[in-house]
Amino acid sequence: VQTLYEEQENLLSSHMSAIQENAQLLTEEGILLSDVQGDAVVDYDIDLYALKLDHILEQKEHTIKRLRKQLALFRRRCQDEESASKNVDHVSFY
Repeated sequence: VQTLYEEQENLLSSHMSAIQENAQLLTEEGILLSDVQGDAVVDYDIDLYALKLDHILEQKEHTIKRLRKQLALFRRRCQDEESASKNVDHVSFY
């Protein structure tokens, strides 16, 4: 069973990974956009651009979904810990 601290560390690590992935994708997007903005672009280039852009957007979506899922689990764990703490505070000792 992971402690809340370990789960927090995992969330922070996942967040950093997501930032790094997004930075890489942003670089790819910039290159993709500059490649397609030239005067010599033909329809084939636009089709390839659209295909690559779709792939980048899918990667971003996957990264965000993965991070949001981990965040939701962490928040639920925090709420569970808080509820358990409140229950302990309300227990009467005889």
